[in-house]
Amino acid sequence: MRTTPLADERCGKRRCLTIGPALLLWLLLVLQAVPAIIYVGARLRLARGEPARRLPTYVAHSVALVVAVGLAWLGAAPWLATIAFALLVARAIIGLLPRSLATPTPLVGVQELGFSFLTVAAVAPGFG
Repeated sequence: MRTTPLADERCGKRRCLTIGPALLLWLLLVLQAVPAIIYVGARLRLARGEPARRLPTYVAHSVALVVAVGLAWLGAAPWLATIAFALLVARAIIGLLPRSLATPTPLVGVQELGFSFLTVAAVAPGFG
């Protein structure tokens, strides 16, 4: 199996991390998918008037953003991906506000497809 250095020559004095590009892509997509699942679950519960905790959604999105920034800092992921993850954090905060809960459930699904596409579009250029 061929591995690719994440930081190439840009490492400088920092320690270079070596990982397969497919594993790295998988990690970035998991960092998008897991918080999205937590977010949609909380959003649907709140929209039905059931109790739901917002904190796990915020924590999951924040962890994903921190990992994305760390990977970008190491040169493993494009910085554009960090912008996508920051938008996902903003989406989670805004989407769980009481005024946002009136959005119909099918529209929430379409919005999530759009955010997934945005994430892939932001991550893909770094692996082209």
